[in-house]
Amino acid sequence: MSPVIQGFGAFTGFQLQEETAWGTPFVGTWLDAPIIAETHRTEFQFAPPSPEFGDTGAETSVSHVSKNVVGELRFNARLDARWFNILVAHVMGTEDKYIDFHVDGSTGGIGDYMTHWYLPSNQGRSLAFRVWKSGNDDTGKWAQFVGCIVTSARIEWQADGLLQWTVAFVGKEETLANITGTLVAPTGAVLTDPRWASNTGAGLFVGASQTEVNFRGFVVNINRNVTAVPSFANDIDTANQPGPTAKRNVQVDITSLLEQDYASSNKPYLEYINKVDSTLRIKLHDTDATADSGVYSMHIDCPAGTWVAGDTAIKEASSNPSAFSYRAKKAATTGPDTGQTDIRIGIEGKGTDPTVTDDHWTEDTGQVTQLTAGA
Repeated sequence: MSPVIQGFGAFTGFQLQEETAWGTPFVGTWLDAPIIAETHRTEFQFAPPSPEFGDTGAETSVSHVSKNVVGELRFNARLDARWFNILVAHVMGTEDKYIDFHVDGSTGGIGDYMTHWYLPSNQGRSLAFRVWKSGNDDTGKWAQFVGCIVTSARIEWQADGLLQWTVAFVGKEETLANITGTLVAPTGAVLTDPRWASNTGAGLFVGASQTEVNFRGFVVNINRNVTAVPSFANDIDTANQPGPTAKRNVQVDITSLLEQDYASSNKPYLEYINKVDSTLRIKLHDTDATADSGVYSMHIDCPAGTWVAGDTAIKEASSNPSAFSYRAKKAATTGPDTGQTDIRIGIEGKGTDPTVTDDHWTEDTGQVTQLTAGA
């Protein structure tokens, strides 16, 4: 049966931009980004109703106290797109450039490679979004959301899908206006093929000596514990800038088929029952290492943590699926960046001269702190 095509359906699109201050978009070009879904909306907080009553017993007023934007953005990873790297930078907080370094710390191919390591911090980086969602062409309406700060992120890869990100935000306010400008085709290639989960394209490495373990999928949850506190002390209908109200926590859940030597050293289950600290690194590499258009790789690195759950029960006759959960904690990283962190994300790109044409990453200006840490 053919799908129903509605001629009056909304013309949709999505753009993002960094901000120079909370609620103030950077004066520059909006970046077009392909998305799966967005749920941003305005939510009001109200004063509690008075317990007093009169002749009818009805409320006599409803008072707004403050408002915020809340919502999530869901998309597939596009490692060579600037908009994607901006979002990664805001999930983490700080971005360090390592010129002529591969994501694994090696220095082969000098002059062609650059790795960006995204490190966590609790600074209040903010973004602005424009969602084009009215009319049957690009002359309709858009909603703009400003002051959007990342509260949490979910990175998920399943064996039958693409690498998918879900990033949650709390923001300042929403405005509606006529569309200005023109949407263009978003740049960036989807380099998240299931082929990444192959012997040459991906790996899950755990334990003190980073032993490779087979896996069928993983979920990384990063909770920055950023919230917006209702503003009673300031002007009515004005919210305080969102910020962290608790420590950040990171959990990684993996699914696998139980290996025959699951009790061997550096295997999740043995480390789980022995309650020992472990390392974890997920390596996602483009398997076409000779591609002329560029080679891109992502590493998700947790230098220390503890396996907090393990399930190796026999659940079916034909195979033995297993599941493990890992909680990251602050520890020293290894090169190229050394420091104290619970999680970091590295993305490597190959270009003509990335030291000059570093156009796949974030802006040098705006609210993301970008440092050149290696040369």
